[in-house]
Amino acid sequence: MLALADAITPRYQLAVWLGFGLGLRPGEALGLTTAKVEAETKRVYVHRQAQNGELVELKTKASRRTLPVYDLILAKVEEHQRGYRVGPGGILITNRCGRIAQRKSFNDCWRQAVEAAGLPKGTRFHDLRHFYASGLIKANLNPKVIQTRLGHATIAETMDTYGHLFPDQDDLGRGAIDALLLPKITEQGRNGRS
Repeated sequence: MLALADAITPRYQLAVWLGFGLGLRPGEALGLTTAKVEAETKRVYVHRQAQNGELVELKTKASRRTLPVYDLILAKVEEHQRGYRVGPGGILITNRCGRIAQRKSFNDCWRQAVEAAGLPKGTRFHDLRHFYASGLIKANLNPKVIQTRLGHATIAETMDTYGHLFPDQDDLGRGAIDALLLPKITEQGRNGRS
C-alpha cells in the first residue's frame, strides 16, 4: 500500500492514505473537507462525497459515519494541506485547477500508480478498504464496529464480505456453560437434590 501511495501523483496521495488508513470509498476520499477533519478530537466525519465535480450527500444513512482517525493519517492531512490549497467548500483533494477532482482523472492516475508500484493490473481503490477492514479484524474489533466504520448498511454485508477473515471461533467459549451450570449442580448436590 505504501508503494502505491508513493507511486501516485502527489496531489492524490492523500486519497490513497484515506483509503487504506480510514477505509474511505473513492468519492468519500475525494470529497473530504477540512471541516470534517477534527485533529483535536481525532475524528473524521464522512458525510459527503465527490461526484461529477460536486459534493453530494452519501447514498445511504449507514454511509454517514464518524471515524476515529490515527495520528499518521492526521499527519498526512496536514502534510497535504501544506502542499496544496484548499478547494471550494473546503475540499482537501483538488485537481490541478483547484477544483474537486474528477473520477476519470483520478482513475487515470490510479492505473498509472498501480502499474508503477508493480501491483496486479485491475487493482482497485476498493482494495484499500479491504486492507483497512482486514486490519480491524486482525485487531480483533467487534464485527458491529467494523460494520459501522465501513459504512455498511447491515452486519450481513460486512460478514458476507469479510467473514472469511475472522479467526476460527469454534473453540471460543468452551467451558462457558460448565462455568454457569457446575456451581448450581454442586450446590444442588450439597443440598441433597438431584
